[in-house]
Amino acid sequence: MIECRGRNKWFTLSEAYSHTISDETASVSMRSKKPFGDMPPIYFSGPILEMVALLDKLKREVLDAFIQRFGGLWGSHPQYARQEWMDEAGNNDTSLGYWDWVLNKIDQEELDQEVANAK
Repeated sequence: MIECRGRNKWFTLSEAYSHTISDETASVSMRSKKPFGDMPPIYFSGPILEMVALLDKLKREVLDAFIQRFGGLWGSHPQYARQEWMDEAGNNDTSLGYWDWVLNKIDQEELDQEVANAK
């Protein structure tokens, strides 16, 4: 669950979406389930390349904090042993680096859980 700070209070993120306004401008909106008036609680827009750079920067900062939590680049996630990754890489089952492989595994587990819950 992602918590956001809007104009007046905190809210639980229900929807986040991007929109290309023109060939050069894009926007990102984030909102709760509660209806809003003229603008979503969180909205930003700008030149596409600047938006991509901003989102990449935010992603890097979040991923860096995640990796540091488990000992940094040479550390290890408790659920995904480096040896398992090395085995997959050695068998040419992955070409991802360790931390990308970990994030891929987490994403796959979340997707599997969503599919199981949908049944």
